Amino acid sequence: MPCGCKQDMSEPQGFFWMKFVGKPNGKLMKGAPGNYVHGKTYKQPYGMSRYPFWQLVEEPPALTVPDASGRDSVFEDMVFVPDEGAAIIEEVPRPTEVAGANVDPDAPAVIEPYMKLNLRTGQMSEATQTVVTPSPPPQEIAVKVPKPEPAAPESPPPKTRDELKAILDERGIKYSTKARTETLAKLVEQLPE
Repeated sequence: MPCGCKQDMSEPQGFFWMKFVGKPNGKLMKGAPGNYVHGKTYKQPYGMSRYPFWQLVEEPPALTVPDASGRDSVFEDMVFVPDEGAAIIEEVPRPTEVAGANVDPDAPAVIEPYMKLNLRTGQMSEATQTVVTPSPPPQEIAVKVPKPEPAAPESPPPKTRDELKAILDERGIKYSTKARTETLAKLVEQLPE
């Protein structure tokens, strides 16, 4: 809707006669508009009948849906449903039962042993002889295991805060007493050997 208001689509459309009862005992009801005369009928949209200060004078028309007919169907053709007894189920022979077929599970998936392409005509025809090529036995593959590289020399264990302070005091380096231990360790690393 262009106005952005919410409207129930099941409500009847159009205007209906409604009686304004918004000033009982001469006092305006809360939320009622003040520009209507109490007891007078006005044409209002059906949604206004939800407010307590409007009463419908006439009943809205009942919305009814006619029963569906065959013409209302969206399907153009009839659907064929076979009888249960009419269905024939055939058993498909398994590949092992086919005469002359290579059923080796290790055989590569190719049609060459079964079909032959005639290069002159471009037609596929059945091969006159079935050629079965055995697959080669699995070979052992040597795997090179790389030798572990020598580990880097281990760094000396981190020093305690007191040891770091003692080293800096010996060298005469000034530092803050509130400095972090990591900062003290960096200062010690930067000292010339």
